[in-house]
Amino acid sequence: MLKTSNIKPYLLVAPQTLVFLLFLILPIIAIAIVSFWNFNGFAMTPGFTLNNYLGIFTSKVYLATYLNTFKVCGDCMVALLINWLSGGLLSCFPCQKFAMANYFISNLYHSLFDF
Repeated sequence: MLKTSNIKPYLLVAPQTLVFLLFLILPIIAIAIVSFWNFNGFAMTPGFTLNNYLGIFTSKVYLATYLNTFKVCGDCMVALLINWLSGGLLSCFPCQKFAMANYFISNLYHSLFDF
């Protein structure tokens, strides 16, 4: 016979798990299934085809879009790295000259990463 103390954690997690499945996992599965359907520009009909993926990876427009997306992502990563390094360097100098910068960086860090 199961003790109620063993079931309590699962009962507490069950509602969040159901919401997670209903609003995230199931739509992703539906998108993956529908991505293999036939699409003629106006309507989608059930059936298995790889033409959608073939069109995406061979079209110059899509490839240019992917390249621009990766460029912007790379630029953001470099900017983030520079900000982290400069913030780390400023936090190493606790003198009065950098007190306001340390205060600003500390508050910014806590507003972004403390949940």
